[in-house]
Amino acid sequence: MHRLGMEILKFADVLDYVESAKSLRLKSVFSHLALASDKEAVDYQFDKFKEVFSNFKNRKQVDFHLASSEAVESFEKTHLDMVRVGLYLYGLRPRVESGNLKPAMSVKARIINIINVPEGEKAGYNWTWTAKRPSRLASIPIGYADGVARELSNNLNGFLMGKEIKQAGIISMDQMLFDITDVPEAEEGDVVTLIGKDD
Repeated sequence: MHRLGMEILKFADVLDYVESAKSLRLKSVFSHLALASDKEAVDYQFDKFKEVFSNFKNRKQVDFHLASSEAVESFEKTHLDMVRVGLYLYGLRPRVESGNLKPAMSVKARIINIINVPEGEKAGYNWTWTAKRPSRLASIPIGYADGVARELSNNLNGFLMGKEIKQAGIISMDQMLFDITDVPEAEEGDVVTLIGKDD
């Protein structure tokens, strides 16, 4: 994928260096599949990866791994000594809804503050959200520093007490707002679900 790592042509020299260094022990060698669902692409990368094997007198001392989640399921030859499932650990599949995997992750936060906002008032940085009616805004302590993309501002839905709620205003570093006007029973301490099932 040309992100990190080294060129195959340089591998033999690096291996010689590692083997001559008393303080180093090579534990594993791996690569990453760029298109793990495509047989032609996987075959191409697998053949390139096999070129590395020829540098080892005793392959048993080192673990080789190449297979990601999709390859584990579709291309047994890529399993080698270990496999690296990523997305499957979370019960998800790339690009499609899973039929046989169960989501194993959720992202939730408790409401830390609720404010009543009159119709016409604006909220958040740059005032990108305007109350179209008398509204209730709930703040939760998750923001872009926690990995929620700021580009989702005003375009993200959550769930509260079984009802879908809309995120309001620009997502801050450690907080975001939700319009909970249609959940009048909600109180501080109630849980907003961003990913996962809403219990």
